[in-house]
Amino acid sequence: MHAVWMRLLLLSVLLMADSGVGAELPAWTTIDTAGRHQVHLWFFWSKHCPHCLDARVVVERMDRELPWLMLHSLEVTDNPLNARFYVDMAGRLGREARSVPAFMLCGEMLTGFDSDATTGRVLEQWAIACREK
Repeated sequence: MHAVWMRLLLLSVLLMADSGVGAELPAWTTIDTAGRHQVHLWFFWSKHCPHCLDARVVVERMDRELPWLMLHSLEVTDNPLNARFYVDMAGRLGREARSVPAFMLCGEMLTGFDSDATTGRVLEQWAIACREK
């Protein structure tokens, strides 16, 4: 059921973007009902990409360990709405959606993944810095 709602949400975002209504990026940070800052990490990946699968383990761990991190994990191979959303978000950041894995956080985009010790550490530090802004 969650997947259906996510698809409907993405479809409505895409339709608004096509019509020029609400043609802005999603919020990078929000405040939850308890007044705590939350950081949104947009993660675009393919189930056929080994680097994506490694990155997925890391961002899902981050999501579990950092209660203020809001992970939006979007698989692009089987979901054309996710793929189109990736292209749209990248374009709004002045970038091209050329490869996965891709991470969008705090108004910036990073593609590629090496390891938890390198790229994973960069992502976590990036999220912490975004939260402290």
